[in-house]
Amino acid sequence: MPLPLVCPNRSSLNSHFGKVLNIFVDALEDKRKLAFSKEWKSGFAAAELTGGDCENATRNLGKRAVRAAPLREIRNGLWAWIGYREEWTRDDTGKNRDEFTFHSA
Repeated sequence: MPLPLVCPNRSSLNSHFGKVLNIFVDALEDKRKLAFSKEWKSGFAAAELTGGDCENATRNLGKRAVRAAPLREIRNGLWAWIGYREEWTRDDTGKNRDEFTFHSA
């Protein structure tokens, strides 16, 4: 079983979020307005795509609305869209109080 993905502190997790955002920006056909909305709570951190070119989309599973960005035009005005959300849990009980462990994407 692979080792969990860990960021040792909030600063390194912020840096990670920036790198992931750059991957999405580089993948977009048109350079669009794209950002990560970050959520910091006790024991939890999350980031998801947001920005002026994103739209709300309701998922088929879970029924939770997510933000989606236009990724590529397939043809004749038909677009492929992408939504992304990353969640991390924070170790606030042990000796590594600032450590974040990847939870889900």
